[in-house]
Amino acid sequence: MLEIAPPSPHTALPPTSTSDADEIERDRPPGVPPHQDPEPDPDRVEEASEESFPASDPPAWEPLHAGEPGPPKEGEASHASAPLLAPVEEPKTLFQRLAFWVSRRQYGKVLTPLKVVYARKPRLVFLAQHIAHTMEHGLSLDPELNALVSVYVARLNGCAFCQDLHLAQAIQKKIGVERFAQLEQFATSPLFTIKERAALAFVDEAARNRRVSPATFAAARAHFSETEIVELVWLNAAQHYFNLQSSVLGFGSDELVEAARAR
Repeated sequence: MLEIAPPSPHTALPPTSTSDADEIERDRPPGVPPHQDPEPDPDRVEEASEESFPASDPPAWEPLHAGEPGPPKEGEASHASAPLLAPVEEPKTLFQRLAFWVSRRQYGKVLTPLKVVYARKPRLVFLAQHIAHTMEHGLSLDPELNALVSVYVARLNGCAFCQDLHLAQAIQKKIGVERFAQLEQFATSPLFTIKERAALAFVDEAARNRRVSPATFAAARAHFSETEIVELVWLNAAQHYFNLQSSVLGFGSDELVEAARAR
């Protein structure tokens, strides 16, 4: 969200045991060097894609929970509402004042999570910054696909604030936002590539069911490396982390899209 100060690096994971490593190498296809993902089998791309997207019309799109807001219409401020906890308008510490200043400089206003969550628990801003920085700069996924997935998951979870934030960031990065209005029709819309459809179907099913079917996984695996599959799973989980905070505490849109367009 905000570029303030990177947190200390996470403690490294313990090395994989010898037995685990041996098992991984036994499963690795011939000719693939260690620590390198095997390339998807091109012969399976079309077959897996067809299995994931049947010719029949998909069910009507709906958010994960009844009563949650759907996508905002073009040019409409999305679902403004008052948070359950009163925003802290006057920061008490030097660090909080710095965070508020950075937010105003980057977005033209102090973001609602800063005033509601991080003003009350400043330590959490370092965790949020680390996750947000990894989402934006630490993944190998295409930036436009990253934005599509982020907005789609936020929309599934009914997080108006997160939708607005990611759309504004897409505008700042000169990513065309026309396709975001068609996200609910990704399975049939010609605006999305087969690879994008596979990724969106993957995160949609993961968000709704907490698992994916073999056909959905095969369609994603046909287009993405093992590392990219892990990144899709992590990106979905990271979005849920932010979405749940915003939704539970009742954050509405900060109307960042209009501000980004005006710049």
